[in-house]
Amino acid sequence: MTRPRPIAAGPPAARSGAAEREAPFSQLLVAVIPPLRAFARGLCGRADLADDLAQEALTKAWAARHT
Repeated sequence: MTRPRPIAAGPPAARSGAAEREAPFSQLLVAVIPPLRAFARGLCGRADLADDLAQEALTKAWAARHT
């Protein structure tokens, strides 16, 4: 399994608006979807259960994005 490339983190730029502040996290979250689904499939062995597991993990990560 290949790992996603890390996104370089630099100093925070002056931004305004909630959508712009969430952009880096949402991009990271989108980047980990394929390896997360692959890992979930390895755990579950079934695509439908793996997708449910990955979706649950992504939902929890999104809910905790400010922590």
